[in-house]
Amino acid sequence: MLELRRLDFGFAKARPILDGVSLALGQGEILGLSGPSGTGKSTLGRIVAGYLKPQKGEVLLDGTAPSAGHRGIQYIHQSSIFAVNPRWRLGRIIAEAWQPDDLTLDAIGVSRSWFDRYPHEISGGELQRVVLVRALGPETRFLVADEVSAMLDPITQVEIWSFLTERSRQGLGILAISHDAALLKRVSSRQLVLAKGQLRPVEG
Repeated sequence: MLELRRLDFGFAKARPILDGVSLALGQGEILGLSGPSGTGKSTLGRIVAGYLKPQKGEVLLDGTAPSAGHRGIQYIHQSSIFAVNPRWRLGRIIAEAWQPDDLTLDAIGVSRSWFDRYPHEISGGELQRVVLVRALGPETRFLVADEVSAMLDPITQVEIWSFLTERSRQGLGILAISHDAALLKRVSSRQLVLAKGQLRPVEG
């Protein structure tokens, strides 16, 4: 179980971005998170993954605070080019995390022929697949998917979310962050909206 308890986060004297935010995400569950631009959805995702620290509150994994760099929680955002070292070949980028088998590569649509290439030598959709492979090592239990398919063509979007939905059936918990309410309704079992620092459930 992944839990957020009464998280606060903000900058200086501005209105808090997060104000006492709490939620729980179980393994095998896809939870959709939407909200207007600038309300703190990505900030919340980065706190979940340990990239930011809340000013108050806590993130718990099975009742305890995960250590820094804990591989059980992974974060992916839409701009995959900023998530990789441009000087590394793709094979090295993936191997930094783990060594995926051919079944995993085929399921996500990653070719081993890409392994000798650099990030700028493949398309944005292909690089997003590489980043996804890297994030889904055997230790990963929860994934923060922050607009993970927003910049991809419709066919690639369907393929990636079909794969993620299947992984959720196998126990992967996913916090799916998106402006696309229709997408979240299709892929998630429940949806929340973040606005004015607060979470509320989506009705219907």
